[in-house]
Amino acid sequence: MAINSSGLIKIGAVLLLSLVHGGYRVGAQDQQTEVESVLTAYEVRTNEAGAEYLGPASEILPGGVIEYHLDYVNHTDGPLGGFIIEGRIPHASSYIINSQSADLTAEFEARTGDIDWPAPPLVRYVEDADGVMRPENVPASEYEAIRWRLSAPVEPEIPVRTVYRVRVDR
Repeated sequence: MAINSSGLIKIGAVLLLSLVHGGYRVGAQDQQTEVESVLTAYEVRTNEAGAEYLGPASEILPGGVIEYHLDYVNHTDGPLGGFIIEGRIPHASSYIINSQSADLTAEFEARTGDIDWPAPPLVRYVEDADGVMRPENVPASEYEAIRWRLSAPVEPEIPVRTVYRVRVDR
């Protein structure tokens, strides 16, 4: 993804996803685990009647919304458990709270540079004028990545999809 001088976001290479199984990461077509993964980015558009639809995402203006589909297929002979699917939040964009979904039951978590993987909303503690530490919600614009800890195994040859959205900031 790149930002050009006109402020457009250009969607490029598939760099935003990873899958962890058994303590190692699985790439786009990992021969060791035989798991296929595909990331597709869509621009969320609105028609004249106000209904949302997904279109190709090649250049997105600030304020635009991108929906990511992370699709996985287990090409082994048996179910694979312990999967963690991670989606990065691209530079110059913000995660849209509660935009995530998954085909399988999963624990959903998020991360910033300082906070590692609790369930959203993320909370940090800041010192107020009286020296008292108070909780405050971390803005979604500070989220760097999100992930799903799948509760059920990924069955052979049955596609699994996770989805999330980001808003282009600048």
